[in-house]
Amino acid sequence: MDIQVYKAEIYSRDPEYTVIWRSLDTIYPLAQKCPKDLLALRAAEYNLDIEDPRAFDMVMMEMWVSTPEEEVIHPLYRCEYIEESLEIVMSRVDEAKKTHGHPEDKWSLFHAADLPEPESTKGLTDSKEIFLTRADKDVMRWQKIMRDEGRKRILNETKSSLAQRLKAEAFTVLQGHAMMENEERKRNANLRGSSRN
Repeated sequence: MDIQVYKAEIYSRDPEYTVIWRSLDTIYPLAQKCPKDLLALRAAEYNLDIEDPRAFDMVMMEMWVSTPEEEVIHPLYRCEYIEESLEIVMSRVDEAKKTHGHPEDKWSLFHAADLPEPESTKGLTDSKEIFLTRADKDVMRWQKIMRDEGRKRILNETKSSLAQRLKAEAFTVLQGHAMMENEERKRNANLRGSSRN
């Protein structure tokens, strides 16, 4: 499917703005409502600058990215390092671009927004401008604090549940050995008793 960013709109009383996507395969455009600080939030989560092309790509491709069904915890909260989670997320973003027909020579939507029309749509250029002008850098500081708290809690829970599982497995193994030793003792006692008779 070949997707293009058709237009971006801001509604004066609405804290959100809308990005309208148009697919060449469908008649009706698709609307994506975005909070005004979405770019700042995503950039902060991955320690990126708001002008980093990866942050813009992440935001613009968010609704097209596929997440594995078996994934219970998002990479941002399960990976030990944020850089590791960024690699995973960006590989999914790149895959979404390929799947949905984003031109391979324009790897970044952020960079694509700098290209002249028709290579870049007006909607993409407008979206970039809206995301940048409405991004509040104060939000980034708070988002990093919340991200770190969430990561610490989830990583601790994961480690403690792993430790509990390992303890339970070790206990089961020990219990099995103890039962085998007990059976061996009984057998030896029975053999000694029967040899005396």
